[in-house]
Amino acid sequence: MFRAVVTGPEDVRVVDASVELSRRDDGIRVVALGWIANGSDRALEDLEVVVSLFDDQGRLVDSLHHRGLESVAPGERTPFRIVEPRPEATRSWTRHEAVVVRGRKAGGGSAQPITEREEMRIREEEGAPVEVVAVGLVRNEGQSDQIRHLRIGFFDAEGQLLDVVSESDGPPIGPGKSRGYQASAELLWPSERYARATVVGWNASGW
Repeated sequence: MFRAVVTGPEDVRVVDASVELSRRDDGIRVVALGWIANGSDRALEDLEVVVSLFDDQGRLVDSLHHRGLESVAPGERTPFRIVEPRPEATRSWTRHEAVVVRGRKAGGGSAQPITEREEMRIREEEGAPVEVVAVGLVRNEGQSDQIRHLRIGFFDAEGQLLDVVSESDGPPIGPGKSRGYQASAELLWPSERYARATVVGWNASGW
């Protein structure tokens, strides 16, 4: 695993990015994970990230692209995930650069999710892919906006991001309200790497 060289706009940056190969029975995938940090004074949405992979001679050997609908408030950060099949993928790169290339101003929001309970388990069922499952309870501590489309991050024991997914469904969470959530994903990595899952992002109704 190689850490990213962080470039791009000074106030909106990619941080703590990584690129790894995920080898599974059904093929090889290039997986890029990281966080978009919003250092500006405005909420942003519709964010695009490009991750460029270079060999030891500085030549571009591949590139990965992410465009997400998630929002990120001023001073906060939100994770991104890129998973692309590469049937003949080898670790031909020695460094990578991750850049935020586009984003647009979003409306302000006062939603504030507080996780009240969180659990994670590995689900193995005959004839189905092995999955990691997150369940929990979240409360909206905000004053006006609803929370929609919770995003759940999976982490290892050292706090490194392993994956991020959106919950499959769920009604909006109004101010002062709580509800349960559930999200699942096929394993990208050996099950023993997964240690914790928690809410890492969301959309508010005004964003």
